Amino acid sequence: MAGKLSGTSSTTARIHISAALVVASLLAGPAFADCSLTSTGLVPLTDMASGDLYLGQYEGGLYPGGTSIRPKSLIKASKKRSKAIEPLDRNGDPDPEGGSILFLSIGISNTKLEFDNFQVRAEADDSVNPQVVMFNAAQGGTPADEWVDPNGEPWTKIERFIERQGFSPEQVQAVWIKHAHRMPAENGPFPTHAQLFQNDLEGIARALRRNYPNIQIVYLSSRTRAYTDKPTDQSPEPYAYENGFAVKWLIEKQLDGDADLAYEGEDDPAPLLLWGPYIWADGTTGRSDGFVWTCQDTRTNEFVHPSENGMQKVGDQLLAFFKTHPTSRKWFLQGGKGGKPKLSITISSKKGPSPHAVQFSVNATLNSGAKKIRDISWTFDDGTFARTATATKVFKEPGTYKIWVTVADEFGKTRSKKKKITVTN
Repeated sequence: MAGKLSGTSSTTARIHISAALVVASLLAGPAFADCSLTSTGLVPLTDMASGDLYLGQYEGGLYPGGTSIRPKSLIKASKKRSKAIEPLDRNGDPDPEGGSILFLSIGISNTKLEFDNFQVRAEADDSVNPQVVMFNAAQGGTPADEWVDPNGEPWTKIERFIERQGFSPEQVQAVWIKHAHRMPAENGPFPTHAQLFQNDLEGIARALRRNYPNIQIVYLSSRTRAYTDKPTDQSPEPYAYENGFAVKWLIEKQLDGDADLAYEGEDDPAPLLLWGPYIWADGTTGRSDGFVWTCQDTRTNEFVHPSENGMQKVGDQLLAFFKTHPTSRKWFLQGGKGGKPKLSITISSKKGPSPHAVQFSVNATLNSGAKKIRDISWTFDDGTFARTATATKVFKEPGTYKIWVTVADEFGKTRSKKKKITVTN
């Protein structure tokens, strides 16, 4: 289901949204902004089976048809775009030895905090490609609508920063976006606020293509769980959860071939848009990969921004995703031959009826003097993850799923492997 708000600009719609909507939502029931909001009863998009509908009419999953398995057309397109990512010089020309791959984050203060954790850990990790240069371009206090204009202040700040560091916009090739509106309740009830947000994400995608001519892939994530449902707070529930529908609809719109999001040709207006890690979880209710988001993962003076523990959790998901996903690991991890660890994956059951619970474990053999495996990362087909030697995942929707694992030894040598799980009806 496409989420575009037809015939209405984001700015015009915001001006005409009545304040009565916010008042009505305040009167609708009790509101919490504390650690008591352990469950909202909402189901992560990745855990919704086909036929499961939000509010009785909006399908879940990450992709059309209520599935979280990447469509074949998207797999083909992402292989091509991923292969095109390579070290470039300041002019944007290939430079295998001295060039760089600029990898940016785009978003709000939450994004900045979370990408900081990821960046510090990635830059200290010997397995990460040293030619990947990460810039945390997320900016606090600048919601999505302020990024739509490609000549706006957020983009000017990034360009100045990149130039000061000795790089150029022509070297930007990959971006992670996690964005939001400042006060989504002011933009109306669902789906209106999500449609307005989707429109702004479209504008940001086109601004990225205009400002960074060699950009290949944009990875998108939706918000983390908030421990507040006060409509007057910044991104409370269920708005934080519903943020994911805007990302879903945006990617579906590009898959449907919308001309404003075309990405195949050099002069097309947008880059390829992909789901990054799916981050939302319903508090202490375990997701299908066991992931939870506790009150202690937020700053308990306002229950929306991540605490140090929350930053670590999102950093874990980003590391797992970019180290394992087939669209990222070949450019994100360092190359080189020889001395790589060997690995095998043990699966408790390769095939079964939904919901199908599977336990995975890794056995790694070291080479070339390495004494320990330093890092293990899993990513499942729906963007969920694990960072342990043994992982458990429940597959709720029939289909054939891919599972990727990457192990790294103490010298940064890596080995990756893929397995498939078949879930029957």
